[in-house]
Amino acid sequence: MSEKKQRRSAPQHALAGYNTTRIVMEFMRWAVELSDFPTVEAIVRHFGVSRATAYRWRNSLGETYRLETLPPNEHELTRIGSSGAAARGKHGAGEP
Repeated sequence: MSEKKQRRSAPQHALAGYNTTRIVMEFMRWAVELSDFPTVEAIVRHFGVSRATAYRWRNSLGETYRLETLPPNEHELTRIGSSGAAARGKHGAGEP
């Protein structure tokens, strides 16, 4: 008898094993319960999916609501309205 090669299993996320309809409904339920539009980082934290999947889900949600632009993600918020060292709380020489 020949031995079967062990297959590497794909990483499992919080909704692994559910069918597509159930995944969509779980995501939508969670998204509408939030006070703000979900960020990629929040989707990754909550569902344990890859960043690529989180971007796809977030973009699909934006298309569903017919948004022309999506609100910024967490990593984008730290850069908006801030520039350089001042944004990171660093001071130049001679500044308190």
